[in-house]
Amino acid sequence: MRGLAFGATPGSGGKARFGLALDWTDELPDPAPPAQPQPPRPPGRSGDPSAEVAAELGLGAALTLEQLTSRWRDFVWRNHPDRQPADAREDANARVAIANALYDRARRELAKAR
Repeated sequence: MRGLAFGATPGSGGKARFGLALDWTDELPDPAPPAQPQPPRPPGRSGDPSAEVAAELGLGAALTLEQLTSRWRDFVWRNHPDRQPADAREDANARVAIANALYDRARRELAKAR
């Protein structure tokens, strides 16, 4: 059986290519993209999320339990975080949590009134 010689080939190997391997370190990193300004709030939105959600649920009006439940379900369906784009999920999660709290409070008040 013949043995194979694995000697170094001129111009190849670690020493010959070491400089090429580190060439990328001399490159400057890509500059960070400029910060995107926060988009303005849509018209009709105030700064108080609880008041906005209460207005969307129509909690100012006298509602029956069925009407309240229907409006709450519709609100949650439209605003559920899983149905929102990734960048809007945190806001949607907060709005649904507020709606749930307001719905529970309104439901308790309706139960007391009976």
